[in-house]
Amino acid sequence: MKLTENIVNPSSYTLYFDNFFTSIDLLKSLCEQGFRATGTIRENRINHECPLEESKSMRKKERGTSDFAFDEIFLVRWNDNSTVTVATYFSTLESFLM
Repeated sequence: MKLTENIVNPSSYTLYFDNFFTSIDLLKSLCEQGFRATGTIRENRINHECPLEESKSMRKKERGTSDFAFDEIFLVRWNDNSTVTVATYFSTLESFLM
């Protein structure tokens, strides 16, 4: 977070993370500072009350199947070669499915 302290106009930046770094708390913190942020996220970093379909059941469906949820953060999970989950503060469902 120290790297973001000296940025003058955070709303003009979009930050992307892989699942090693992405967490709900990180995205919320960056949003509070005015940044836009998106990242793949590990399933164990998502609240279990989140209404996303479980990865196990997604894997059994055909490739391209997707599910999404929105509270403060927009979450999209889709089945590709494996199940992928993305968390973002500024994207829409259409931008993921294009």
